[in-house]
Formats: sequence, C-alpha cells, structure tokens
Amino acid sequence: MKNHSTNGTTVTLVADRDVESGEAYAKGGLIGFAQTSAAAGQQFVLVTEGVYRTTVLTVADVETGDEIFWEGAFLTSASDDGDPDAPVPYMRAGIAYIGGAAESGEAQVHVKINA
Repeated sequence: MKNHSTNGTTVTLVADRDVESGEAYAKGGLIGFAQTSAAAGQQFVLVTEGVYRTTVLTVADVETGDEIFWEGAFLTSASDDGDPDAPVPYMRAGIAYIGGAAESGEAQVHVKINA
C-alpha cells in the first residue's frame, strides 16, 4: 500500500520536560510510555500500544476493565477533577488490563494504553 507510513506503535517526540524511561507521557491527545529517557529539548521514543505496570492514583481498588485517565501529570482512576459545580474532564488513557488494590491513594495497575 503506497500510503502506509508506520505501524503506529511508537513515535519520536521532543521532550518538553525531563522524561524517564517507563514514565507515562502525553502530547496533546496522544498518550504512551517513554521507551527512552530524555532531558527537556531532546528526542525520545514514546510507545503508544501495549500493557504497562504503573502507579494509578485512586481512592478505591482498580478492577480489570476500569477506565484509566490522564490528569495532566499522572494516571488516575478519576474521570474528572471532582469539582461538583464545574468538573474538568480528564483525557482517557486506557483500561486496567489487570487491576490493583488501593493503598495510600495509589494502586499498582497493568494499564492497556489507548484501549
């Protein structure tokens, strides 16, 4: 096929802040996990498919199939900021592939990104 450009599982980006390998990272509506580390201004590879074990902020246990969201700096089980008058929605990041128990406001969860 003449117009196929890539399989879409990775993309090279320029970091707008320091990024560590394995860290969740979002650029606009694109979210993934950094395959490589980079200082701000350097290129790195973002993986946009797969399942990753990571910390999710939550007050309740995360079950398999629960939606996971990007707050802007971290992954969370909350779909918005919780403001009862004007809630700000968070970007959907994926689903819990394997859930985890909440401890001290966090759970270790296997997240299927962009699912």
